[in-house]
Order: sequence, then C-alpha cells, then structure tokens
Amino acid sequence: MKRTARRVRDDWTTRGAGYFELRASQRARSRLGVLCTFVFIAFSALGVRITDLTIAVQADDAGRTVVADTATRHRAELVDRNGRLLAQNVDNIVLAANPRDVWDPVVVAQRIREVLPELDEASLVRRLSDRTREVVYLAWRVSPHERFEIHSRGLPGVIFREEQRRLYPQSNTLSHLVGYARDDGEGHAGIELGLNEEILAARDPIALSVDLRVQHALRDELSAAMEEFSAQAAAGVVLNVNTGEVLGMVSLPDFDPHSPGDPGLTTHLNRATGATYDLGSVVKPLTIAQALDLNLVSPETVFDVSGPYEVASHEIRDFHRIWEPIDVREILAESSNIGTAQIAELIGRERQRALFDRLGLLERLPVEIAGAARPLVPSNWGSLETATISFGHGLTLTPLHLAAATAATINGGYWVEPTFVMRAPGDPIPRRRVFSQATSDTMRDLLRYVVTDGTGGNADALGYEVAGKTGTAEKPRPGGGYDRNRLVSSFIAMFPASEPEVIVFALLDEPRGNASTGGYATGGATVAPAVGRIIERIAPFVGVMPTEPDMGLQLLAARAIDVTLSPQ
Repeated sequence: MKRTARRVRDDWTTRGAGYFELRASQRARSRLGVLCTFVFIAFSALGVRITDLTIAVQADDAGRTVVADTATRHRAELVDRNGRLLAQNVDNIVLAANPRDVWDPVVVAQRIREVLPELDEASLVRRLSDRTREVVYLAWRVSPHERFEIHSRGLPGVIFREEQRRLYPQSNTLSHLVGYARDDGEGHAGIELGLNEEILAARDPIALSVDLRVQHALRDELSAAMEEFSAQAAAGVVLNVNTGEVLGMVSLPDFDPHSPGDPGLTTHLNRATGATYDLGSVVKPLTIAQALDLNLVSPETVFDVSGPYEVASHEIRDFHRIWEPIDVREILAESSNIGTAQIAELIGRERQRALFDRLGLLERLPVEIAGAARPLVPSNWGSLETATISFGHGLTLTPLHLAAATAATINGGYWVEPTFVMRAPGDPIPRRRVFSQATSDTMRDLLRYVVTDGTGGNADALGYEVAGKTGTAEKPRPGGGYDRNRLVSSFIAMFPASEPEVIVFALLDEPRGNASTGGYATGGATVAPAVGRIIERIAPFVGVMPTEPDMGLQLLAARAIDVTLSPQ
C-alpha cells in the first residue's frame, strides 16, 4: 500500500497533474460509451416490441385480414354539396391482447364477457390461446366505460389501443352512394372505394355532388312506393341535366354502413349504378330524338299501328291495342311499341348503334363510384334487335345510364358525363353534342305532352311543368323469353319542361298492382305518382319554383285530395 502511494506520488512528481487529468477523462469517456451502448440496446428492444404490438396482421373468424396499427390512416371527411357531413373519422378504443402474456385464456375470456357479453366465448378462448401471435383482435369498438370495467379486472395480456374509425351520420340513407370503409382503413364500397386514394390523400373535406335534402326525399318516396306495391327492390337517380352532377341516388334495400355484413348480400347491390335492366319504354325518347335529328320524321308523321308488326318472323305488339294510325307525338304519348319499331327501321341498325355509343350506353360509365356495371349488349345486333332495343328490350342499362342519355334529349342536345363529385364553379364540364338544339326543343314539347295527354299523367306536379316517359318491361326468363308476370316498372321525368334543370328516374323491381291501380303494376300506375311527389319535395332545393305565385297553396290542397290512379 505504501509502495503504491509512493509510486503515485513519484508519478505525480515526474509526469505532472495533466497526465492524471487525461487518464480520468479517458476513463469517463469509456464508461459513458458502455452506458450509451446499453441504452441503445434497450431502446432497440423496446422499438421492436412496439413494432410487434402496433403492426400485427391476422385473420378474424370471417377470414378477412385485420391490421392492428395504432398509426391510423387518415381519411378525409365527405360532405354533401351544402357542407353537411356524410362521413368522418372518430376516435375509437380497440380491445386486443398478447396471448403470450395471458395466464388462463378461459378465465380471461369469461371475465371479458362479463363486460362484453355479445362476444363469442369460444372465439375469445381460441384467440387468447394462439401463442404464435403477439397481438390478437378481440373487439373493434369499446366504450370508455367498458374499457374501465375490463381494465379494473386486472387481466394480464389484455391491452387497449386508441385509433380512429369511420362514422356515417346519415346511416342507411346514403349507404350505396357513400359506401363504407372497413376496420383496415381502406374503402370497400361506393365513393369510399371509388375515391379511396383521393380520400386518403386529402386533408380538406371532399364535397360530393349529392344534396342530402334531395336524397332524403328520394329515399322516402321510393321506400313508400316499394312497400305500397310489394316490390322486391327499388332504385332512383336525380341528375342535374346541365352539369351531370348526381344530386341523389338510392338503391333499396340498403344497409347500415357501420355494420355492412357480407358484401355478397342482396342489400349490397347498388341497383342504380351496379345493376342493369331491360328498362322498357323509357328508352323510346332516344329513338324518337334520333329520328327527328336525322329528319326522318316530324311530330306529325303518321304510322299505322293498328295491328301486330312483324320483324324477322317475330310479331311486335302494343300493351294496349291502338286501332287507327297515329302520329309520332301520339306514338310517344301512348307508348306504342309498333310505332317505335317502325321508326327504328327507318333509322337502321348502324345508326342506332352509333347513337347509343355516343350516349355512353355501350360501356361502363366513367363515374367515381365503385362497382359501376357495364351494359349487356346483344352479340348479334340484327333487325329484330334494332326493333326491340328501340323500345327498351334486348339492351340492359343501369338507371344512371338511362338518366344521362335522356338528359341529352332535353338539355340542348349534349351528353354530359355524370359525376358524384361537386363541380367547382368555372371547371370545364365533359360533354359532347349528340342532338341539335332544335331536336332538343321538340323533345321537350313531346315529353311534356306525354304527361299532359298520355301515359304519364300521374307524375304531373302542379306548377312544375313535368315532362317524362313511362316504362314497363317484362323480365327475362332464365330459359329464354320474357315473363309477363314479373315487371320492371319505371318513370323518367324532367322539369320544368320549358327549361329543364333536373331529371328524376325511379324504378320498382317486380311491383304488384293493388286496388288503387286496378291491379295494374305498370310504370304509369306505380312509379309515376311517386316521381310526382319527389318533384314536389325537391323542386325548392334545386332552385325551381312553381310557375304561379299561389301555387304553393294549391300544392298543399292537392296533397289532401285522394286522386284515383289510372292504369297507364
């Protein structure tokens, strides 16, 4: 000891204080380096653990992939054209577990079900027993109170995570239009899927073209009509004829976007854009407009429709027999298949097909909504097909296809690309000329006449100059041919006829006539009255006022009158 002290004293004498200061500094740096190494290793391990806990992928009982990720993917809000909220992200508590830390899966499952009895015990036990995973999903939505109750039970391995979920304040009202996003943060139907990348990238709300007030009116009236006539399904579209903006779109039955269930259910079928139909006589205005545009006929041109008309060894008949020759105006007003087929023969196959192509009726519509259907086009477009397509059989279309095409007959002659996103002022509107202005002017008069003097009288809304066309189509049989007892009944309307702003198209799938219709299930009897009520309700929202100052009082009085429907 004395020797060591003496050596230190000698070193101090010979080397000086600087030497020892240097040695002390070196030892300190060495110890600090060791400490930093341990800290780095500890934090690295912690980082790996956090990654394991926050990014774990597994399959749930339904077989879909569940991503447990606390870094919630942002989805922009969706609003209607007036700023009303349609979809937004909200804070949410998720219940999960690390099976490796669960001491008794059976007991833990039982304790969790004391708070969440709706959970399946066998499924919980199976998940909690899966020690191959570090994170398993137990419940996607847990309330703060439920979290407290579960947490107070002191269950090792049970964890909670806060993330965001998608909320749909309008619930079923817009389920097919808006669609929904699942728990993985990705859109899975409707606009949520069709604009998925845009919604994920946007920070500001995305304004859709729909008007929530119009949507409510459309859904209310279609629901009532569907119930009144015991229809299997219904669909409707409200379209701005000049901008192509979809102001309302309904498909019934619908679903709750918060609990959508199996995508294969019939409630998920969007009948307005994702299903195609033989739509029947609502297609006739397209045939008439083309013949007028080609100067093949005028409204006063007369055709003999008194007997069956034979095309390619097939007889074409009318729903109600007409015993005398009638002109083009009456052919449309009385919805004569025979007269329309003769007009189509003048047009010819090639020109008919070319028109339908320009009207977007042979391809899937370029819309933002997911699942838009492609029309079913006949493989052999011969003389018989030319005749039947002219009055709405043999070419299946979606309701939105028909609405956009019909708009071109009355908006000045332009096919306007439909959209579910609100157009900004000054933005160019994708459109192409299909008919002349003169043809469009004439079609407005002819379609108004259908309502005032033809099969569309039940759609007339006082003061709004409704123009339109009825449609009644027999559904195809599985083995071929058509079933007269299974109908697709529809009505397409535009208003005001003098300067159309909006088109309303509504459809009932397999309605049944009742006492009020004399047993008839046609478009004029079942759908036209609903369309008239829709127009009365939505007209103020789209800026169309009655033509007379006191018309509002008359409308209220008309609602109190029990109007007997005629079998059109």
